[in-house]
Amino acid sequence: MSEVEKVNSIDEFLSEYQQLASVYNNAQEILAKEQKTDNELYMKCIKLSGKCIRYLDDINPFVSYRHKPEICTTYYISAELLIRTVGLHMNRNGFDEKERNTLYMAVAHLRKVLALDPFNKRAMEMFKLVFLYLTIFNPNAEENLVLLNQILIVDPCDYQLHYNFGFMYHRANKLDSSVYHYKLAIGLIDLVMRSEKDEHQSLVLRQFKIKCLNGLGSVYFTIQDRETAMYYFKLAYEIDPNDPDVNNQIGVVYTELRFTDKAIEHYMRGIEHYKQAHISVDKDC
Repeated sequence: MSEVEKVNSIDEFLSEYQQLASVYNNAQEILAKEQKTDNELYMKCIKLSGKCIRYLDDINPFVSYRHKPEICTTYYISAELLIRTVGLHMNRNGFDEKERNTLYMAVAHLRKVLALDPFNKRAMEMFKLVFLYLTIFNPNAEENLVLLNQILIVDPCDYQLHYNFGFMYHRANKLDSSVYHYKLAIGLIDLVMRSEKDEHQSLVLRQFKIKCLNGLGSVYFTIQDRETAMYYFKLAYEIDPNDPDVNNQIGVVYTELRFTDKAIEHYMRGIEHYKQAHISVDKDC
């Protein structure tokens, strides 16, 4: 095709949007009911959303606000489908340049949504997810801190984000910043837990608090402040005495303090519950 296909007016966009929404909802319904991905329908969605976005990228901002729901949905669908073409999952070896470019294009579309609707929950969650996965497969802590700061602008009160900041600042040897973000994450978790009624979500929050306390202990262990390190490890231990990562950390501190019996006790408890470990147990990693 010699010329890139796109719509040419807001009325034409609204007509194309109705078709896009219908096809997308149909594909989503098939996915939910039959656990089957209809690639043909999703490819049609990609074509329709692309056709619309080529027009929307140059639209007058005042017109955008008059049709905010339709425009936000169009950009969101495009972002979601771009991300699906890459696939975000842990059992992969990272992203190649083409995949990263695709993810950054999805991010650009999510930014369009958030510019019009800053508290759009779906777009916020998708935006955070992309950047978190980009950091998972990137060994450069400084680059990851730049990526995490993109999320901070969108959702500064996310405890998972601050845990990741704490972890990355520790890797970058910026220990004061690491402590700050771990403690901020714990404060946010405690705030959420006060009103949390769902048992599963409460368990998730407790597990994250353990990870933050474990992270704090690790920071102080780095500077050989064993007493403060043990303080945080013990707080984590009080929440879950069977957590293998915490037991391992306590065992290491007791080993250095020459309390061999206590060290063995915690190592054994950690080994007994090793399947709960947050670290990988894959021998090939």
